[in-house]
Amino acid sequence: MKKKLMALILAAVMTVGAALPAAASEAKDSVTICLDGDVGTLAPNGNAGGISALLWCLYDHLWYRSNEGEFVYSLATESEVTDDTHIAVTIRDDVYDSAGVHFTASDVLFSLELATTGNGSYVGSARYIDLENSEVIDDTHLVLALNQPNVLQQIMLQNINMVTEESFNNSPDGMVTTPVGSGPYILEDAVMGSSYSMVANENYWGGAPNIKKLTFRTIDEVSQRINALQTGEIDAAFIPVADVNSALEVPGTAQYVCQLADSVGIIFNCDESRVTNNVELRKAIACAIDANVVKLVAYDDQGIVPTQFLNPALSDYEEGWIDAAQQYDNYYAYDVEKAKEHLAASGVPEGTTITLAINNSEVFTKIAQIIQAQVGEIGLNVEINTLDAATFNDTLDTNPELFDMAIVGYSTSTGAGLGLVNTWIGMVNYHHWDGSEGKAKVKELTSAALVEQDEANRVDMMREIGSIIADQLPMYAIYFSTYNFVTNANLEMAVKKDFILDFANFQWK
Repeated sequence: MKKKLMALILAAVMTVGAALPAAASEAKDSVTICLDGDVGTLAPNGNAGGISALLWCLYDHLWYRSNEGEFVYSLATESEVTDDTHIAVTIRDDVYDSAGVHFTASDVLFSLELATTGNGSYVGSARYIDLENSEVIDDTHLVLALNQPNVLQQIMLQNINMVTEESFNNSPDGMVTTPVGSGPYILEDAVMGSSYSMVANENYWGGAPNIKKLTFRTIDEVSQRINALQTGEIDAAFIPVADVNSALEVPGTAQYVCQLADSVGIIFNCDESRVTNNVELRKAIACAIDANVVKLVAYDDQGIVPTQFLNPALSDYEEGWIDAAQQYDNYYAYDVEKAKEHLAASGVPEGTTITLAINNSEVFTKIAQIIQAQVGEIGLNVEINTLDAATFNDTLDTNPELFDMAIVGYSTSTGAGLGLVNTWIGMVNYHHWDGSEGKAKVKELTSAALVEQDEANRVDMMREIGSIIADQLPMYAIYFSTYNFVTNANLEMAVKKDFILDFANFQWK
């Protein structure tokens, strides 16, 4: 099923003032970009998150799912799920790493095994692979075995960097500073913790990159990044949402936005001991909150207001998620009168105090204050309880008697909505929704969907899951995150998936 293109917003949102100095806007084939932190290690199994975009320049992947929802093959040319626990994979025969070593099917298994010894994100991405029973058929064919049926495993493999066993074993430091991959770029120079320079791999199997020289800079202070944009020292920089509008005041800049699968929402404590066990009260509170104000005040009007619980940047997103959620007061869109109707139906008297737990972040404090004011408009008192991170997580998980609702961020390492629901239902106890008929049904549907190979059937299951969650409202989404770059307006950027920029296909106007 065709996925709706919501995971990426590609546009020059704003161009302000005159162009940058001529030297910065002249046609050229190099780019200097500043990300939001230092990669720390160049090892293929050593880092993840936003700065992993750097590693995608050096290393290739079997495949990935684009922001349009399309399955894109890279090192692999095809794959087939032959049964619930086996995936047959065919790989390219024309791939060589930057040391000239031929990449073969056996290197796929080596890379997967390497991932299981590295950063937790990589371990998680290979969690269902049974390496012992996986089999290399020949140089271009292998069969991956799973230790249990799980339809998410195939797409999760998109996160794993591929290397040749020979080059990795020849590295003096496990490629921490000496990476050798088959990606579109080759490391030229690295000052660990400061800058990384790469040159185009002219023999890249996917074609030589447009950009011939790529430099990553580490600049911790946002104000310094903005100044570097002003002087032309860098061509693009990640800018936190609160500073995007300030950065766009630099003449000749534009905004490039990638939607993330990260979300912010309200967990309602459904424990029988709490007043929020009442579903009509939960709906009243949701309708009383104006998510547009949250976006404006807490995120400087950057990001996206949800129209359903599950983020459209998730890899298995489809439009039916919105349809399912919109049946419920337009996903509980801000409506004071509707909120008062739900409150009346709940039987909970005006003046009741609702305890809102938050961690001690500045953004969540702003959100809590907005909720406090808006829920107050329907006659409920919101008491904000600010906790340190450790106490906050412990309170949500094991002390349901101490809160009625909480503000949380949520995402999934699988990159899929089904994976998020599976984690939320199977591992996270923050909502204390146990014992309810709704949770039992969601759990049943999730278990079935994880082994259902027919996509149409999975779509139907996910729609039903979304409807149950929207109807029972143990959790309510109020904000979907974005990853924001401010760039030289003459630079045309491109993306592979999520926030992973496609540097090889950048170009200057």
